[in-house]
Amino acid sequence: MLARKIIQYSVAGFFLLLLLYMLFRNFVLHTIVDRVSLKLKNDFGLELTIGSAEFSGIVTVKMNDITVMPAVGDTLIHLDTLSATPSLGSLLFFNIKMKSLEMKSGFVHLSCSGEYCNYSSLLKRKDRKSTRLNSS
Repeated sequence: MLARKIIQYSVAGFFLLLLLYMLFRNFVLHTIVDRVSLKLKNDFGLELTIGSAEFSGIVTVKMNDITVMPAVGDTLIHLDTLSATPSLGSLLFFNIKMKSLEMKSGFVHLSCSGEYCNYSSLLKRKDRKSTRLNSS
């Protein structure tokens, strides 16, 4: 009798956790996207814009209209669609490993115009205020 109650409570707890995950996963996704966008802006001077981000299925995240632009220069990255599926087992241990990553209709554009390069903010230097290319 005691074992039966333990099993019932375990199953009920599992379904409760699954329900909470399904209810709050989009909120958590948008919070993470905002944090990543703020980190890119503060650390590298890059502007990340995402048209839409949502879950497709249980764990697959699908994002549309992704653009990464530096403060000075042309668009660095543009992707029409990005779909990422992490390994379900790795999520349980909070060690995210990608099972699949699909990108459709995108480009990476590295360019220099005069003294400025659109990727120079990604290079680690002591002086991050300037985006001038070091002439050697």
